[in-house]
Amino acid sequence: YHRFSGRGLTAKRDKVILGFLIYQGLSPEEIIKLNINDIDITQQRVFLPGGFDVKERILPLHEYQLPELKHYITHGRNVFLELAELTTGRLLVSSGSRINEVKALGDMINRVIVALREQLPEIKSRKQIQYSVFANWVELYGREKALELSGKAYIGRVKK
Repeated sequence: YHRFSGRGLTAKRDKVILGFLIYQGLSPEEIIKLNINDIDITQQRVFLPGGFDVKERILPLHEYQLPELKHYITHGRNVFLELAELTTGRLLVSSGSRINEVKALGDMINRVIVALREQLPEIKSRKQIQYSVFANWVELYGREKALELSGKAYIGRVKK
């Protein structure tokens, strides 16, 4: 997380995305669905609504991601909203296409993953990051709590 570099508002937003990938193990779909009201900076947690194959849950925010997240919410997000001429409750905003905002956000998340892989070649895929987060939770909290945090009812084989 600390080695992921870049300057400017886009880099700050990208680091927010990276934080959700590596600290909460979120999928791109979950990141795209996040709304500004899902983030509670004071309580240092994020609410994740349930979906097709994921249960509703609340996850803690990591202390390292809080400064970037606070800055993005209070400053960067508003700039992106103005650039895109959007009014939305989504946490993340792309300065790209207003026509297909979800696709633009997905592309943005994929660019972050590619940039991460360039800086850390040992990272092979987004799934590897998710598996690693889950394995860490199993080690810290046990399998039952790790399943709860992941939002999944069952996790088959977990790769490290």
